[in-house]
Amino acid sequence: MNLFALCMKTVHNIIHLLFLLAYIENVDYFCRKLLYNMNIVYLIGNGFDINLGLNTRYCDFYKYYLESQQSDNSNPHVKELKKSLKTFLDQIPLLNTKDECAKWSDLEFALGEYTKEFKSVSEFQTIYYDLYDNLADYIEQESDKLVTFENVSQLYNDLISPENHLPSLDKNIIRDYGSKWNNTSQWNVNIITFNYTLTIEQLLGYQNKQLSLGKNRYGHPIILNSINHIHGTVNEHMLLGVNDILQIGNESFRDNQALQNILVKPQTNKMLKELIDVRCKKIIQEANLICLFGLSLGDTDSLWWKLIGEQLKKNNTMILYFAKGEEIPKRRFHLIGNKEIELKEYLLSKSELSIEEKKNIQDKIFIGYNTKIFSLSQKWD
Repeated sequence: MNLFALCMKTVHNIIHLLFLLAYIENVDYFCRKLLYNMNIVYLIGNGFDINLGLNTRYCDFYKYYLESQQSDNSNPHVKELKKSLKTFLDQIPLLNTKDECAKWSDLEFALGEYTKEFKSVSEFQTIYYDLYDNLADYIEQESDKLVTFENVSQLYNDLISPENHLPSLDKNIIRDYGSKWNNTSQWNVNIITFNYTLTIEQLLGYQNKQLSLGKNRYGHPIILNSINHIHGTVNEHMLLGVNDILQIGNESFRDNQALQNILVKPQTNKMLKELIDVRCKKIIQEANLICLFGLSLGDTDSLWWKLIGEQLKKNNTMILYFAKGEEIPKRRFHLIGNKEIELKEYLLSKSELSIEEKKNIQDKIFIGYNTKIFSLSQKWD
């Protein structure tokens, strides 16, 4: 074979290879567009129920518990617990985060610390179940107060397009990001709620089967696949406790399996064998867009914040973090930027990412501060 023929054959092979690579890239693009739907997950906390007008803050419950006649008020340990709670309530106007009494601002973390006050697990279990049963009763009573809202359709709209509550630039970035899935057959929504209530199910009319929320801006259906109660509900598998044994203040209790089963939430879920934790982990790991609302990001659920941090390292995941706080006067609008930085740092501090990793992913977090997302208007007769 002469040199010219050899060169022509080489050129032919190169061209063939380029066409093959282009074909593979197009097939891959087509498959991603057609076979892989966009997955959106909402992580919902107590702020959602508070937004609906329910008095579900821990402080609201403490007031109820102190007066409860369903409590074992003759038990000395219960009496001591209520005394501690009353001290906390009395000093709320004077509290700052460094105060000893402020420990009860997070009931679950405080329960872990409160184990130090007991010599035996059985003594602690006495106050735990007394408080637990009263909390379930109180949340159930509050849930019954849920009113009828005139604009429930807004809840559907917010689940479909949460980016509408972001500043224009951020909204456009999220929309551009979503355009990667503009040719998919549908978008999937899953909700993971940390609440014991069924308020979301009631408002949406959800009955444990797929529910159409509407269509996205490309005309494709958005389907609510599931609502998952990672901490159970007031009537079934209600979890109240800490993230791990290191949050049990009494070190002599940490290896007690019976206590772990009721107080360490990941262990409780493992013991229940319902796989709710496995399903929720899978939902987060497959999510392209993670929306956080009404969450305090408390340390007793650090398992989930660390998982979200790991998910953010992937190229195909972004986060919308909706938070509420002190009102910023319109003439101090520049403070909103400072608040966004603060909230991003707070969220990332809950992960186990390195400084470099945090720096690389902070642009994938978008803050919605004091927005009107999930704000419904009461229907008046």
